[in-house]
Amino acid sequence: WVIAQIDELPVMHEKMITATAIVKEVRNHDGRFKTTGNVQLNFMKDSLMKKPDYGDVILVKSKIEEVSGPKNPGEFNFKNYQGFHNVYHKAFLTRDSWQITDSARGNLLLAVVYKIRDNFLQIIERYVKDKNDFGVASSIMLGYRDYVNADVMRAYASSGTVHVLSVSGLHVGIMFIMLNFLLKWMDKRGRKWVIGKAAFIILFIWFYACLTGLSPPVLRSAMMFSLIQTGKVLIRNVNTYNIIAASAILLMLFDPFVLMDVGFQLSYIAVFGIVYLYPKISGLVVVKVPKDAQFKKQKHFYKLLALLRYDLKWLAFSTLDFLWQLIAVSIAAQIATLPLTLLYFYQFPNLFLISNLVVIPLSNLILFVGTGLFVVGHIPYLNDIAGWIFNELLRLLDGFIFRIDQLPFALIKGISVTGL
Repeated sequence: WVIAQIDELPVMHEKMITATAIVKEVRNHDGRFKTTGNVQLNFMKDSLMKKPDYGDVILVKSKIEEVSGPKNPGEFNFKNYQGFHNVYHKAFLTRDSWQITDSARGNLLLAVVYKIRDNFLQIIERYVKDKNDFGVASSIMLGYRDYVNADVMRAYASSGTVHVLSVSGLHVGIMFIMLNFLLKWMDKRGRKWVIGKAAFIILFIWFYACLTGLSPPVLRSAMMFSLIQTGKVLIRNVNTYNIIAASAILLMLFDPFVLMDVGFQLSYIAVFGIVYLYPKISGLVVVKVPKDAQFKKQKHFYKLLALLRYDLKWLAFSTLDFLWQLIAVSIAAQIATLPLTLLYFYQFPNLFLISNLVVIPLSNLILFVGTGLFVVGHIPYLNDIAGWIFNELLRLLDGFIFRIDQLPFALIKGISVTGL
């Protein structure tokens, strides 16, 4: 028998629920033995007496097996993958092979965060009825990918936009910019207010990171923006490459195995590529947006026409500049991540540029509207309006992605490269 405590939020699958647990004690005929280590528990859904939850202490009456390695050449090495997460053993549990002996034994902060996360999921479920749309919504807003099925994942991968299905550094960056804008008034109140603003922003960013599952891209972004905010308080110049390197080192000091995580590798190489390549690509084309309007001394009607013509010209050039900057960022990120994506996924999305021009602005709009929905989730009428807009935006996003996926030339498959 084994006593283990569930250390992460259990993950829902179609036929089972999986959870990582810390082994506290082993019992056998010779007595009780304190021990350490992790085990992956696989609860069969038809055997559930009660849904396991974070912080539950489980009595396991089942055989604990070592995670097996690949049986065929070239097969995904699940044993190594689990090893990088400090998990070397697993158990499959039926109705009679487990029971909960205690609950609410986990970290109090994480328990509160997970409760808030469940509440947000219920709000999304109230307004988004389609299963595909619900999976995308929970993934974009909360980094909760348990409801994203294989068809949706394949469609987003084929279009080169699978990155929007995980809360990424972009999401944390948007939160960082929004908070700095809303709290800008504190900068003029004195040194104590500046320090208070920085502390609030850093705490909020890490709360949001916990809320979205602490994935490597989110950890990278949260660490980087924390260092940037700290640098502002200390009145130091910010060197982007130093920030990238320092955040990576700090995360690896906490967990060295994070270096082997695919999300960690792709996130850092993409950011480095954007920082280094984006200015060079962006500088190839310069869109001059008009800044000042020169009006002659004319009557009011002609001034109005001149102002209208200026506004339309400004809007047109600003839109062109925005589209070009988005293209430059997409190309920079794609060039930087290309070797890794070919190594891990064996395919190349031909239409990534067109897809990202639509998906990135639309997914950001979904993020803004979804945040508003969480804020007004319990306010009558306002929540229905925000929920309807949120649902329609999701339908538009998924409809576009599946149309791209149906195109015969959208994807090149079967690309095989070695690590070297």
